[in-house]
Amino acid sequence: MTFRKLHLLAWMLGFLALVPFRAVRATVPGEALILVVGTSFPIQDVAFSSVKSAFRGQRIQVGDRTLIPINHPLNTPTRISFDRLTLGLEPAAVGRFWIDMRIRDQGRPPTTATTPDLALRIVGALKGAITYASPSTPLDKLPVKVLTVDNKSVGQPGYALTH
Repeated sequence: MTFRKLHLLAWMLGFLALVPFRAVRATVPGEALILVVGTSFPIQDVAFSSVKSAFRGQRIQVGDRTLIPINHPLNTPTRISFDRLTLGLEPAAVGRFWIDMRIRDQGRPPTTATTPDLALRIVGALKGAITYASPSTPLDKLPVKVLTVDNKSVGQPGYALTH
């Protein structure tokens, strides 16, 4: 490992030590999340494998668009559940995962919005952007739509974003 990578790792670990940890209740087991894109997004359905790859820092093409993943803020219930579903990680391990990915030059973390509402507004304005939300989130005043995942909607058996 080069000196630069070791220096970067030491800096990132030091930074993470300064970030306060807040325990937050995640969504209730069995509760689902929805995937949200702008109304101009060219498709109605997305493969869960594509979503996982995009939120793991890989460049993914869906239709004629490159997915631009937008995360919710850290330690929000939807973010905790989404990270568990897509990364398979608990909140305490997510930071270490992204440090490791950066050191190995295997991907960059998605952009993180400062609020869940901002994540939805970004998705409505930015072509190719994708985020997630609770099914109870009011979307009617935003230029967004909900995607099906592997041809299944929320509530159907086998829906991939159910915790």
